[in-house]
Amino acid sequence: MRFVFSDPFRKVVGSELEIALTEPVSLRQLIGRFPPDLIAMIPHGDAVTDVELWAQVMFFNRVRLLRLDDLIADDEEVKVLLPATGG
Repeated sequence: MRFVFSDPFRKVVGSELEIALTEPVSLRQLIGRFPPDLIAMIPHGDAVTDVELWAQVMFFNRVRLLRLDDLIADDEEVKVLLPATGG
């Protein structure tokens, strides 16, 4: 699966990040696999709600805005945007 980043995330991790998946994984778990500098920018722990996440960053697949507990498959592309640019 592939994440495509906008600024300011692109400045931390580059324009894309690929993560190989053998089975669908929740967005919350995938965020936990990000590089440490990027993880520090994105709320994602068990106590974080979707609304708290969306106040700082939004994740979109081809169809819709993703929630933390949505499952992501290996063949998906997810765009990562600030709320002001994507929401």
